[in-house]
Amino acid sequence: MRKFFTTAFVLVAMLAFATSGFALERTLARATGDDVSGGWNAGGTCTIQYWNGCVGWTWLWSGWSPGDRIGVNYQACGSHLLSLDIFHRPTAPLQPGYGFTASVDAFAADANGCPTGPSLGSVAFLPSFPGGPPVENVAFAAAVPVPASFVAAITMGSAGGGAARYGTDFDVAGPTGPQACGTCYPTTRETNSFYYGTATTPLCPGSTVSVICELEWRWNAYMSGTVSVEDKSWSAIKDLYR
Repeated sequence: MRKFFTTAFVLVAMLAFATSGFALERTLARATGDDVSGGWNAGGTCTIQYWNGCVGWTWLWSGWSPGDRIGVNYQACGSHLLSLDIFHRPTAPLQPGYGFTASVDAFAADANGCPTGPSLGSVAFLPSFPGGPPVENVAFAAAVPVPASFVAAITMGSAGGGAARYGTDFDVAGPTGPQACGTCYPTTRETNSFYYGTATTPLCPGSTVSVICELEWRWNAYMSGTVSVEDKSWSAIKDLYR
C-alpha cells in the first residue's frame, strides 16, 4: 500500500553540504501509511530499505541544478536490480522535452561508495505528481546485474529537476512527535545516501544530507536472484540429525 502525504506546513531553509557549499531548500511534510509501492513486493524478490519513518514526518529537498546527482550506496541482497521506489513530491507537473526528465542509473560502487564506471542500466524518470502517486516505482526495462556494492542514482536533467522535491527520512522533533535522531535510530547511524556532485564534476566521497543528523533518501531497492545460503544453512540442519 502506497504512502500518501499531506503537506502540513513549510519550513524553508538552506542546506550546506559539508564539502561542496551546495544549497538546497527543505520542506516538512506529514506522512501516513506505508511508504512503499506494491508492484515488486512479491515472492522471489528482496527489498533493501535504509530510511526510517517512525515519527511520521519527512523532509522534502528541492533547488536542484542541472546535472546534479543524488543516490544510495546499496549492499546487494540479490544479483539483479529490478526497480526502485522513489519518494517525491513535485510542486507542479513536469513536462518531458523541457529538460525536466531525470535519469535513474545503476552503477558499480567504489571503495568510497561512489558510482564508478559506465552505467549498468538506465531508465528515464519524469516525476508525475500532482496527478500521480508520491511513491513511484521506477522499473528498469530488464533486470540489471549489479555487484555486491552498487549505487542507484538520479541525475537531474538540464532544467535541474524543475519543481521536483525528493524525500529523506526525518531527524529533528516533529510537530507531533519526538526527535527522530536518537529515538528512531542512533545518532551514529551509518549513512548510505549522498549527493555526488554532477556527472561531469563528481564529488567523491559523496556529501551527506543533514539537518542535525545524517539522513537517508526514502528509496527502496527491489532485487531478484537472492544469494543462496544453502551450503551453510542446509548442511547445519543435516548435522543436527547425524
